[in-house]
Amino acid sequence: MASKRKAVRAAPGSPAPGALKKSKATIPSLSLGASSSSKSASANTQYLVDKELVDGMRSFVEMAGHKLDALVAQEAKADGLDSALIPKEWAANIESILFSEAMIRTKVSEMAAQISKDYQGKGPILVVGLLNGSFMFAADILREITVPYELDFMVVSSYGKGTQSSGSIKLKKDLSIDPAGRHVLIVEDLIDTGKTLAWIREHLSSKKCLSVAIATLLDKHSRRTANVDVKYVGYPCPDYFVVGYGMDFADQYRCLPFVGVLKPEAYAEPKAEEAAQ
Repeated sequence: MASKRKAVRAAPGSPAPGALKKSKATIPSLSLGASSSSKSASANTQYLVDKELVDGMRSFVEMAGHKLDALVAQEAKADGLDSALIPKEWAANIESILFSEAMIRTKVSEMAAQISKDYQGKGPILVVGLLNGSFMFAADILREITVPYELDFMVVSSYGKGTQSSGSIKLKKDLSIDPAGRHVLIVEDLIDTGKTLAWIREHLSSKKCLSVAIATLLDKHSRRTANVDVKYVGYPCPDYFVVGYGMDFADQYRCLPFVGVLKPEAYAEPKAEEAAQ
């Protein structure tokens, strides 16, 4: 008796028997020309992506440049010559801002931290401010010094109303507090020739101080003629005539919140024919 075979039906969605073998046999191979075309298209796509990226970076740099210019202008306006709190006559005589209010604040904090560390455990130190120039610097740095201190002032003059030190030291006010047996810290706004500070240091050393150190916001070392050791220096100062933050010309510009360069015509002596008019 002949055996009966059952027909094998393919499941719905599956290929018919033998179809896989057939499909494998009929898969066309990719030609070399097709491969080159694919690579060319890929390279073109990459170029477009790179170009878009570069264009985006250029736009960002341009935008960042505009933002930076705006920030600089905003800082100058907030920190400098455009302030409504500065007399217009003074602003007109300032050539540029050398040390901004923000720069001064940062440096004062750094110096106060170092001074506090160095004088830790040495008892109340005697801080000596030199009037009139150091009053702003002294007030700011003492608010951040964290060791005990006492404050006194001296008035010593060597400038008068000119731009050059006269070299003649005049002691107008000595200390009110006896510095004997004390660590003394002299606070000054700017040191140039160093003659005044050398004289003051020798004067105080004769009073049997334990130590005498000097702190200055600005050091115009290029003009130094006297041998004076300055332990704490804020910023080196180029050889410009500077005003503001305690520094003056003929008792003006002293309370500017920044240190600025004074225009030469603001302190130039009038010519003979101009003075005669």
